[in-house]
Amino acid sequence: MSQYRLDRISQAIVSHLDRENPMPEPTIEGIHEMADSHYREYPAVAHSDLKRLAGGESPKGRHLLIGQAFHHALLQPQLARDIYCTTPEDWNLVSREGKQKLREYEEEQAKIAIRPKERALIVSLCKSVMHHEQARRIVKAEGQCEAAVISELKDGILCKGRIDKILSKCLVDLKTTGYGTQEEFEQAIVDYNYDSQGAFYSDLYREVTNEFKPFVWVVVSKRSFDCWVTQLQPYHLATGRRWYRDMLAVYANQRSGVQQQD
Repeated sequence: MSQYRLDRISQAIVSHLDRENPMPEPTIEGIHEMADSHYREYPAVAHSDLKRLAGGESPKGRHLLIGQAFHHALLQPQLARDIYCTTPEDWNLVSREGKQKLREYEEEQAKIAIRPKERALIVSLCKSVMHHEQARRIVKAEGQCEAAVISELKDGILCKGRIDKILSKCLVDLKTTGYGTQEEFEQAIVDYNYDSQGAFYSDLYREVTNEFKPFVWVVVSKRSFDCWVTQLQPYHLATGRRWYRDMLAVYANQRSGVQQQD
């Protein structure tokens, strides 16, 4: 995704969420509400930073945009209505002229433009979640959405995590996947660092609150449109914790080397 589009998304969300919730000082640990742009700029280590350090990749381009729009549509529907719009059906947005037309349309609407096929996909994913009884209860339950959790996790390293939803009994992460079944998804938990993400977020929350909560995924397949709810198991919690702590040690060593060079 271009920096232009990232900036447009950030500006739209800031204008609706963050005017009364300024970015906290870097030394303030706790659970905060902050816009995406403030979260990205906050001087702390995120799990995605550790993935990049290990040579992994994060979602990009339209995949990133669709993922964000899906999260907003399901967890914060009013925000989604405020910051997204849909382009006309017959627009050709592949050419250079079409991309320029898209930018002009976004400027005119003061919103982020979703293509009709993308909107249809997001609607279908949301319907799949809401048709699943347990997933629907989780989505509708009272809780804090898109919570930024900030704390030290290892050797004085300040870390941050953005938890999709904090409920009274668990932490929730909403995921879309290309896998068609729960069995396929669970076999890929380690390959995609989902175990370390769950451990990272769980430990951050426990550092701030002194309370451990189970980490739960609400997953919907972009292939089969099946939905399932699964919990981070103790084995994966242990392997994930070991991985993120090892990567924090790598980060600390690299930072120490840079400081010595300075």
